[in-house]
Amino acid sequence: PHEVTIKNETGCFVEIQNNGDKDITPRLGPYDPQKEQGFLYPSIAPGTSSLIDPRYGTMTTASFYDKNNPNASFVVHIDPTCL
Repeated sequence: PHEVTIKNETGCFVEIQNNGDKDITPRLGPYDPQKEQGFLYPSIAPGTSSLIDPRYGTMTTASFYDKNNPNASFVVHIDPTCL
């Protein structure tokens, strides 16, 4: 999905499943071709998944993209129960 919402009752983490045939390298966005900003998460190999914690202080929305494919992006809405 392009947007997800996390709540404390369902867990304040996002699981990224790589169903493709190339590594996914999640980055905190939004994407800027002039610089790579945000935390660099470990690559996710094809056929595997990874949990990420998108909570950064009081932010209620976080955008992520794939370093190797910036068009692959999604937004995480963080419910106040996770802050």
